[in-house]
Amino acid sequence: MSEERKLTLLLPSTGEPLILYCWLTNMQKYSHLFDNIFVSVDMMGRVNPLEFLFVQNYLTRLFRKFPNMRYCFARQIAQHGLNIDNMLNKYEPDINDDILLMEEDDYIINTSLLKSHINSYFEDGYNVYGVGRGSGTPYLLQSLLPMVQQRENLQIDTELPDWDSSINFWPTLFLTKKQYLLESSREFYSSNWETGDQITVGNQTLTLDQPCHGDTFVKFSYEIYNNPEINKIKLLSNTPTVNNNVATYHTYHSSLHDNDLIDSISETSVDFHVGSLSTFMSNKFWKPWPSEPYEHSYLVQMRRHQNLDSKNYENLEIVETYRRCLLMREMLKCIQDPKDFEFYDLYAENLNRTIYIYEEENDIPAILKSYNVHGMSDGIIDTNKYAKICNMVL
Repeated sequence: MSEERKLTLLLPSTGEPLILYCWLTNMQKYSHLFDNIFVSVDMMGRVNPLEFLFVQNYLTRLFRKFPNMRYCFARQIAQHGLNIDNMLNKYEPDINDDILLMEEDDYIINTSLLKSHINSYFEDGYNVYGVGRGSGTPYLLQSLLPMVQQRENLQIDTELPDWDSSINFWPTLFLTKKQYLLESSREFYSSNWETGDQITVGNQTLTLDQPCHGDTFVKFSYEIYNNPEINKIKLLSNTPTVNNNVATYHTYHSSLHDNDLIDSISETSVDFHVGSLSTFMSNKFWKPWPSEPYEHSYLVQMRRHQNLDSKNYENLEIVETYRRCLLMREMLKCIQDPKDFEFYDLYAENLNRTIYIYEEENDIPAILKSYNVHGMSDGIIDTNKYAKICNMVL
C-alpha cells in the first residue's frame, strides 16, 4: 500500500481451528493489500481453561507464520461485537486510519474484485463501504428505511431496490475509517430496544411502539446513518442484479440454495460468506469423539429442536447446521497438505460421524424437499458444488 493509502485488516475470531486455518490460508491471496493485520480471538465461553490453552497454543504457532500480524486471546468475551471493541482497545494506536473489518467465515474468491472495491473506497471518497443486510425486527427495519433515505446531505450508492430494508451492515467486508468506530457508542454487539426508546436519523426521530432486536452491528449501522460527518456510502447487496434474465451476485451470502447459485457467483462475486459459523467452535472437533455430545454442540442443538418440533422436516435449524458440517467437510478435503493442519484426521472423523448422525436421526430428504432445495444426490445435498467453491477459496 502507498503511504497515503495505508489500510489495516481487523479480524475478530472465535479461534475455531479449522475455520481460522482456512480463513488464514485464503487471506494469503490478498494480504498484500494491507499494511498490518490484527486478530482478536474470543472463544465465547465455550471451552474450559485447559481447552483454551490447548487451542491458544496451536493458534499461536499458526499466527507466527504471518510477520505483519498481531493477535490476542480471550476465553469468554462471548459476544462478537464486544470482541470488536476489545480489538480497538488493545491496538487502536497502531491501527491505520482506514480499516477493513472481516469475519472468519467470509472467504474472498476474487482478489481483483476486492482490490477494485478498495480502490473505489479511496478514490471515490466513500466514508463507508459495506454489504447490506436486515438482521433486525422487521418493524424496526421498515420504520427506519425511509428515515435513512431522507437524511439530508447523505449520498447512498446502492444496488438495493427502494423497498429493500437491508440497509444495516455486516461486520465483514466493511471498509471505513477507524474514527467512526471509535467515536460511536461502541455498542457493536447485538442490541435490544424497548417500547418508547428513540432512534434518531438526521432530523427525524422514531419512537418505538414495540420491543425490537438487532443483530451484531445493527445499532452501529444506524449510528452511521446519523453521523453528519458521514455523507457518502456505498451499500453492496447480497441479492442479485438481473439483466436479460442473468443474475449477477456482487457479494454472496451462503444459503440452503447454494447448489443453484455457486456457478453464477464464481466469476462475479467478491466473496463467499458462509455466515453463522461462530457456533462451529462448540463442537470441539479438535478433540477425540466424546462419550456425550458437548453442551452447545450441533448434536445437542439438533436434538433440542427435535424435541421442540415433532415435524422435523420443517425445522430450518436442523438442516442449516447439517449443511454447515457438509460445507466444512469439503473445506477440510481441500487442504492441499493434510499434514499442514495438525487436526486433519480428528476433524475428518468427527465431521463424518456428526453428518452420519444427522442423516440417521432425521429425514433429510424430506427437510430439503420442504425448502425446495435442488442439487440432490440420493435425496441429500450434492457436495460437488461445495468442493468447487472450497477449491477456489483454498
